[in-house]
Amino acid sequence: MATLQQVREDLVDKILKITVAKSGIDVSQYRRTISSGQISVPSTESAGMYNQTSPEVIYQEDYQTSQLQFDTTINYVVNNCLSNGTDYTIVDYSQLSYVKADGKSRNFRDDQPWQSDYIDFSGIGGADENKTACSADYLYVPEIVPFLSQFFTFEETQTDINTDVARDILDTNIFELLPGNLTRQQEIDNFFKEYNRLKGAIPFFGDIPIPDQGDPTEGDGLLDALAYDPEGSTDPVDYIPYDPQHDIVEFTNPYEGFITRLDENVPMGNTNQNKTLEWLYEDVKLFLDDKLQEEGEEFEDVRPTYQNKSSGYLKIRNLNQSIIIRNGESENIGMENWETDGFTITMWVRFKDRVGSGTLFNYGNPLRGKDPVGFKLETFVVNKNDPISTAWPTYGDYVTDQNVWTQDSGSPFFSDNDYERFVRLVVKETDENETLRDSHVGISYDSGRVRTEVSPVDIAGWATSGLTESNRLAGMLTYTRIPIDFDEWYFIVASYDPTIDEDGSFALATDDCPTTTIFHQNHNTIECSRNPDYWRGNIDPINSYTPTYRSGYGARCKVEVISKTQLITARGFKMED
Repeated sequence: MATLQQVREDLVDKILKITVAKSGIDVSQYRRTISSGQISVPSTESAGMYNQTSPEVIYQEDYQTSQLQFDTTINYVVNNCLSNGTDYTIVDYSQLSYVKADGKSRNFRDDQPWQSDYIDFSGIGGADENKTACSADYLYVPEIVPFLSQFFTFEETQTDINTDVARDILDTNIFELLPGNLTRQQEIDNFFKEYNRLKGAIPFFGDIPIPDQGDPTEGDGLLDALAYDPEGSTDPVDYIPYDPQHDIVEFTNPYEGFITRLDENVPMGNTNQNKTLEWLYEDVKLFLDDKLQEEGEEFEDVRPTYQNKSSGYLKIRNLNQSIIIRNGESENIGMENWETDGFTITMWVRFKDRVGSGTLFNYGNPLRGKDPVGFKLETFVVNKNDPISTAWPTYGDYVTDQNVWTQDSGSPFFSDNDYERFVRLVVKETDENETLRDSHVGISYDSGRVRTEVSPVDIAGWATSGLTESNRLAGMLTYTRIPIDFDEWYFIVASYDPTIDEDGSFALATDDCPTTTIFHQNHNTIECSRNPDYWRGNIDPINSYTPTYRSGYGARCKVEVISKTQLITARGFKMED
């Protein structure tokens, strides 16, 4: 339903349109204008056509109520014939009638044939609409005319324009006086265009010995910013200081010069403070620390140089050469209870070739064919051209096809060398199953590799378990890797902890672990069986698989390696050159 004001304005609008269309009135004779703040009344209206005070309405949309007959009738029709006391209804054109009355029952001028015409409202309302019938209500046209002040008559003729002649005379290239919004790229383009215009020419840098000019920095062996002599001399002794010839001087010549080069050339409080090339340089450096470092800008290393504490070391020239440790006072050497107490072996090692394999430490031999017993720490190498399977003829093919990454360098195997060196701890337990355990883990790559319950070194166990030889050979990449660097020392820590629930860890390894290692590139989580940190005991499967220093789960055998450089750096020292 419409509001009172909407119904009133709509009724007035339709009355005026019907009157203009039916009466034949020349509305230009009744048009009002505003001049110097005053409303000008047409002569036909001021001649006494209708003896009432006319409303000062400029547009028909600006209908305002007053006490004229027009307003009184409009208000009556709206409030009684178009309202049921609660809601208002928009009138339809069909409910309004324009009635021509040819008689002269009203005493008006003869040049106004519409003087007795009127708008009949008898079609509005009635009992069927639950509204008052308007059969006795009407408006004479002279009562409507004052509200036609801003109607315009239509011109029935037009002036044709010769477009060809107009194009010859008129300038059709029209430019917008106010520029539109610039895109960010346009703003950037404009900035660099202005910068290239205002930075000026690059100065000549050199050191000139002209001590008689009183500048102690000249002839000191350091670079000075110079400009060529204005007269064109190419002799360095004729060069003059660059800055006074280059920089803008705001007060003496505001339309010449370029961006001031140095902060020291801008007086305190001057407009160009923080608007120099030197200021720009310092500001840009904040965004380019990585590039400045790459390009060789030197940073002073204030760390102290590490000094070795011992006077030397014992050199074993070849693998499988050994030192035998004996207890001279008894038969025991202190390692007899290793199966219940566990053990940790540490040693510094530097490998002098890339192909040698062998034992680094052993107590018994867990891999011998007859009565295997004890444990050993050993190293071995894998060549990228070594055979592995029919699907992947070599290790290199396997690594490339499966995108197999190392656990420590964040790059695929064989990225820097055709060889990869590994260390592993192998233990033969003397339980009823004579379990053979070692330090291999699970790793993650395209398809991933879970840690197996059978050790890759247990050839017989793999054969009887139904696992393929190619799987066993691929498992050789899951041991602890040592980068090949003939000049680097590595600190190896190998441990065996019998309290670790290794057997129970496999059932808990099927859930997802958080990604805690750099080698896994594609997912936020991976299955724990493929996460090496899970098997090293650093993820707790009982407490929502959160990282920890010791979970009690994983592999009983663990080997960790840190280089001397990494260890010294972590302690806040720098290495000797």
